[in-house]
Formats: sequence, structure tokens, C-alpha cells
Amino acid sequence: MSQALPLTRPLPGASPAWRWRGAPCALVVLAALLSGARPHARAAPKPSHLVVVGEAAEPERLAEAVRGAELAARGADPAAWPGGLVVVSVAVPAEGSGRRKALDSVKKSDPVGVVALPEPDGMKDWWKASSGWKAPVVSIGGLPPDGLSQPGAWFHLGPTPEQEGIHAADLVVAPLAARRVAIVQEPTARGARLAAAFLRNLSPWVKSAGMQVWPANAGAADVADLKAREATWVYAAVSGRYARSLIEALAAGDWHPRLLFADGLHGDPALTRHADTLEGSVLLDGPDAELAGRLGERAVEALDRDGASVTATALRAYEAARRLLEARRVADSDKLKKVLEALAPEEEVVTTFGPSAFAPHGAIARWPLTMWNVEGGLVRAARPDRVPTEGCGPPLGFGRPPRPAVGERGRVGVLTYGEGDKRTIEQDLGLLGLSTGGAEPEIDAFILEEILARAARIAHQLFRREADGTPIPGWSWGMAITIGDPGEEIPTSKIWLARVAGDHPDAGGQAFGTWVAVYSTFLRRTMYQKFALVPPVSAADRPLLDGSARWGDDLTANRRADEIRCLVDGFASAVGLTLAHEYGHCCGCDHDTEHPTSIMNVLAGAGAGWEDAVWIPRHQQRLTQTLGIETSAADEDDKR
Repeated sequence: MSQALPLTRPLPGASPAWRWRGAPCALVVLAALLSGARPHARAAPKPSHLVVVGEAAEPERLAEAVRGAELAARGADPAAWPGGLVVVSVAVPAEGSGRRKALDSVKKSDPVGVVALPEPDGMKDWWKASSGWKAPVVSIGGLPPDGLSQPGAWFHLGPTPEQEGIHAADLVVAPLAARRVAIVQEPTARGARLAAAFLRNLSPWVKSAGMQVWPANAGAADVADLKAREATWVYAAVSGRYARSLIEALAAGDWHPRLLFADGLHGDPALTRHADTLEGSVLLDGPDAELAGRLGERAVEALDRDGASVTATALRAYEAARRLLEARRVADSDKLKKVLEALAPEEEVVTTFGPSAFAPHGAIARWPLTMWNVEGGLVRAARPDRVPTEGCGPPLGFGRPPRPAVGERGRVGVLTYGEGDKRTIEQDLGLLGLSTGGAEPEIDAFILEEILARAARIAHQLFRREADGTPIPGWSWGMAITIGDPGEEIPTSKIWLARVAGDHPDAGGQAFGTWVAVYSTFLRRTMYQKFALVPPVSAADRPLLDGSARWGDDLTANRRADEIRCLVDGFASAVGLTLAHEYGHCCGCDHDTEHPTSIMNVLAGAGAGWEDAVWIPRHQQRLTQTLGIETSAADEDDKR
């Protein structure tokens, strides 16, 4: 079933006929020709169609998306759309022939772009149908594409389930200071991936109370089962009707646990109706659009003027539609290839949610997730003083996921500090104030492991993997990083050892064929010595480093924990970026000066943040030739 909606406030120049539910211009022209009429003036330009298509089972969400798309259409440049813009809505039934017909009907609108809201378990239907739409698609629901499933013109505005799960696992350590967490998971592919990523990255400081699949029509028995898990927090890997089912089931009883919701729920009416039930709970979502820049501020103001709810769906639909329309304007062409190039340029662009860019496989590499608090009946973005200092990586004690696997052509990088007279890390950390000098062996061991684990997280992302090493099929290179013994199942021929130790007169690292050196002393003395911790770590810091102190209980302790974490993370970032550079040499990448933040640009890259580091095209080719591209994450799991 599909329905064409008139634009609430048409652009100047939009024909009144086109505000009548999208009258077919072709029939009007044909009637004129058959009647023998000779037009004395050029025919009016045809209006352009922006299609919003979603699941019929989620009518409220589809309506919110239409409002966001209409807002973007009203703000588009009228000169780019001489015939006006019409926002067309298509509701897709859950099953049967009507589902296929609804998806196929999108093509009949000859859309300039499509904003899609699919359900996670129906992605194949959507991707298959979209290949016939001949238009760029930006989805704000379902699952993001990967390098194998992406149909060529499909982009996803939001985080991957793995990004969400990893971020949530970090949050329960700090600032939530959870000690025992249960998981409720929607029975979809997205729910399964969220729960798996969360569990895989759960800190040893946080105990799991198990996982429970949550139905769309939950009742008191489901709540009783969840309560029996005796969790201090519940990670809610649910969205849409499953999230509403959870909220309403809890509201019907007298047990109101603290919940950490997965991304996309901000602004849902169920939150407002049951704010008292959710008091103290937390949402993961995009950043506060009002604070992200002028674009976001204007979008929120416009929704307020219209009397519409400022929801995650409306804002993301606005941004999806805005980018689709802007790409068509910049391309100045209806050729799909040119529009896609304008939609997904290599560099980041200004968006409603801050700077971001689509990767070639259609997803956003690092979606800016933000914590929102439910307090006093309102949902607000967490204040900076209520969360650990941003820009310093995950919390101390974050989870260490299982060792990732690689494909047939891939390599496993094994991080070590070296042995005997080659080992210098204790001296380096001592000079940085990050070692007790052996007085507290457990503290020293914790910091040593923390640095390597953070370096591995960073290197994984530089090789296009998720932070925990999970490969993105068809996109990630076959380069996994681990610390310690790689295991007997990994052939020696696949192992590239990395020794983090020693010094060099003018280099942070070197590659020696199948092993690399990361000179920790060079990195310490040239980049981080001036930031040495004062006073150095000691027995007094034990509660901050063994998980016994809860983040947020004491302002002084919070500040001290952040000082330690930021120095540890900074040093680990230098190790991780240098590691990627040296492994690049192992793959045949040479030095270059073509890009200011190229991973292989030694001079310009010194001191640059790893988040901005890139592989230039010829180096991407070398990595692909040497390491291969990962195929299926599921296949790799089966090989373990």
C-alpha cells in the first residue's frame, strides 16, 4: 500500500496540480496532444519526488520520518527544483504480495532520492528492490550495509550494531558504574548483533546476569523473569515496538529498573508517557542536534514551530532527506553515479549531527553516540561534568574481547613488550608516572595491558574493522590484532610480531619484513614526557584501577581517573597509529606526502589524531593485495 502526500509547504514555483496528491503529469500532456491542442508556452516542469518508505507495522515512525523529510524539502534551494518537490510516503506490509508491490512501487515515483526505514529482518527484500529504484537511498533504520550486501546506492545514517554494543559496554563501566547487567534483546538480527557485541566487550569488572529475548507483547511474566536476574542495570537491545513493549510492561508493575537503551529511541512517545517509570535510565543516541551546529539548531527550531515532536526519527529523516537533495543539487545532474559521488565524498561534511562521512560501503565509520539521561520527566543529553572526559578513549578496565580471526590471506599482529634487555616499557612508564616501579605489581600489570588493549582497538579501526576486531564483510582488511599468545590454531606464517620497546634517533618504529618495532622510548620522550603524571600512580590509585571505585562517587577521584586514562590513552594512540604505519610497510606501502593525514606520511602525520588518519588509494590497493578483504563475519566465527 502506498500513499502520496502533498508537501505541507510547497517550494515557490510548485504547481497547484502537483499539490493534488502527485497528479501524473504524463497523462495531462498526453490528453493535450490527443485533443489537438497546441500549447503556446513551454510545458511546466515536472515536480520531483522524494520518497519516504517504511514498514506499515510502524505507522507513527513513518509519519515522523515524513515530517522530517518535508522539513528538508522546504529548506531546499527552489532554483534546483523548478517544478517543486513532493514528498511521497510508502508503507510496506510485513509479508505477502503486497510487500513486494509496495517496494516495487517506489520506482514508479521516479524518485530523486529515498529515505528508508526498514525492519532489521527484512533487509534482503529492501536491498533487492532498491536496485530497481535507480535512486540514492539513505536508511535510518534496519541494518547498515556492508561491502558484500550493499546494493550500490544504499547508505545508512546511524551506528552499526557493533558500534552501539561496544559503546554500551563501555558506558556500564563509566559513568554508570554498573556491577551486574542483564540484557533484553529484540528477536531480530539487529537485536542479536547488539547483544553479542555488548557481551563480547563487557568489562571483567561487570558481571553478566544473562540475556532474555523480549517479545512485542510482553506481560507480567516477562517482567518477573527479568527481575529474577537481580541486575543493577538492564541493557535494552530493543527498538520500535519491542522497546515500547518493554516500557509499557514495566510501567504496569511496581519494579522499575534502570535501563540503558540502544540507539534511536530518543523522542519516542512512550518515553514521555512513562517518564516516571524510566527515571534514572539512560538512552544512547546521536548528539544533541541543537548543540551540534547551525544545521541541527535550525532543524529543531523548525520542528518546534510545526508543533512536531523532536525525535531521533524525525531528525535523522531530515538529515537523510537534506543530504539526498543537496547531493542532487551539487551533482547538477540526474546521473546516479554523479549524485552518489556528491552524496558520499571522501572528506567529512557538515551535518545536522556534526561532521561525518559515508564510507564507500555505505555505513558511517564512527557515528557520534551520546548519552542521554531520563531525569525529572525529561530526556536531556548528559552534561559534560557527568561523564568521563571525552576524547580519551574507553573507560579504564574496558572489556577485552576474544581474539579476532582473519581470512585465508590475513595476518594476526601480536603485540608484546619484548623480553630481557630489549624490554624498556617499565622505564618508559616510570618516567611518565604510569608505573609504581614494582611496588604494586597488580597496578603495573593493569596499565601495561591497558595500553596494548587500547592500541589494538585503534589499529583495528585503522584496518577498517570494528573497535573489538569484528570484521565488516567486504570492507575490512585481513589484519587482526591481539596481545599475548595468539594460540596454536594460528599458523606461524600468519603472525606478524610487534615489539613495543626501545628507542631510535629519529623514528617511532621500523618494519623488518614479518615483524615490526614500535619504539616506545621514542614516543615517550618526543611526544608524552611533558605530560607525565604528577603524582605518579601509587597504591592510593588502586580503587580506580581494579574496579572497586564507582565512577561518579567522588569528584576528586573522577578527575584523577581521567588524568590517568587520558595519558594512558594518548600513549596507546601513538602506539596504535605507529603500529598501523609499520604494518603498512609490511604490506608494501611506501612513505608519501600526498595527504596531510596519510597513515604513511611520517612528517605531516606526527602528532595527528588517529581518528583523522587515512590510507591513500595506492596504499589501499597494497593492503588489499597483501591482506585480502574479509568475507563474512559469521564464517570467521565458524572457523574458531
